[in-house]
Amino acid sequence: MPTTVDAVTADGGARKGGRPRDRHIDEVVIRATLELLEEVGFSGTSIQAVSRRSGVATPAIYRRWSNRVELIETAVFPSMQVVAVTPSGNLRADLQSYVDAFTTTLSRPAARAALPGLLSEYQHNPERNQSVAMRVGAGVRDSFRTLIEQQPAGTIATELDIEFLLDLLVGSVLYRLFILPYTGRTHVPADDTAEVLFRALTPCAEKPREVGNHRDPA
Repeated sequence: MPTTVDAVTADGGARKGGRPRDRHIDEVVIRATLELLEEVGFSGTSIQAVSRRSGVATPAIYRRWSNRVELIETAVFPSMQVVAVTPSGNLRADLQSYVDAFTTTLSRPAARAALPGLLSEYQHNPERNQSVAMRVGAGVRDSFRTLIEQQPAGTIATELDIEFLLDLLVGSVLYRLFILPYTGRTHVPADDTAEVLFRALTPCAEKPREVGNHRDPA
């Protein structure tokens, strides 16, 4: 089942009352932002540093993003806007594809560098304080909902909130990447996120394997 996680840049359409936006500038700035996040982390990725790295003047950057947080969000989160899982007819496998796609995307060095700093920004700036799960999954919710709603009638627990299920999926991926490695646990549990979601969605389906098996950390 093909799984794609496609990076997209900021809107390349025309600005109101102005010339069409130069997508090349957006792409250069986003690329410089991702490079800086990997090299110097969140704190070192300033608008001025991005300007120096990209060769794009700071006024041109500020015309597109009002501050560095917006720029970093655009650089990191849009890589998750298109998580396209082609339905395979196997719900368990499709759920695993979503888990794998988010894990791949959030494991990227720029995302790992950005997310802790963004969480701190959201903590201290309530007006920007949205759930990271909501931000990360924003471009995926429609396709995820469609996947669940297209399951054969009578096979899905209809009382479950699909939005909440996606939040659980994203939250589990975030926990495993950003918290679990620092818990001091001597054994890392197998990632049964997809299996647990499948069992919640299909309480009457056959359960072919045990969950909660453990493996030694890599």
